[in-house]
Amino acid sequence: MKICLLTSRPSAAIQLVYYAQTRGVRFDDVIIVGDGGDKFFIFKEYAQFNGFGLHFVDDPNGVSCIRLLTEIQPDILKIVLTEIIRKPVLDIPKIGTLNTHAAILPRYRGVDTGYWAVLEGEKVGVVEHFVDEGVDTGDIVCQCELEIRPEDTINDIFYRNHYLNKWQVATKALLMIQNGAMNPMPQKPEDGRHYFAMHSKLKQIIKEPREN
Repeated sequence: MKICLLTSRPSAAIQLVYYAQTRGVRFDDVIIVGDGGDKFFIFKEYAQFNGFGLHFVDDPNGVSCIRLLTEIQPDILKIVLTEIIRKPVLDIPKIGTLNTHAAILPRYRGVDTGYWAVLEGEKVGVVEHFVDEGVDTGDIVCQCELEIRPEDTINDIFYRNHYLNKWQVATKALLMIQNGAMNPMPQKPEDGRHYFAMHSKLKQIIKEPREN
């Protein structure tokens, strides 16, 4: 199975590539949204040492990226992006495109969803899902909920959700697909809500220490 990573967040992507390798998942190609300049030297050395193709594009939805992905012909396209991917890119991978969402779906779609979940006293976790033309509406491959402790601050919750769940869930999904053990769960539009950016003042209130 050929896996390609498309990212505009190199520091986060290298964490995923490293963790996935420790679990037996190998990326064949990595595409970075950037100019390929000196600031990417660590990723260039890492790619050379680990033997995967490294490419640079200026726009994840642009013609050069579409042309490159068409040449690579990945089975799975894994994205670590802030940009929304459009249909011409989504149509290229044979199996599909995967995204890691740091909140529970379908309940929390959109942005700042971890903050909204904490504000509303709901479950926090990470979901790996297929990407469709909606926002966080694709079929769910796997998820993991975070156990929240009474003494946790908001920073504790986000830190542990990131380091205990994020790339672990992403890698688990890739392993499930690689091993033919995938059983995606469709999302119903009416089961969730779409959230938008939370006001900074409200975020600050949430970050204040909670009473036990």
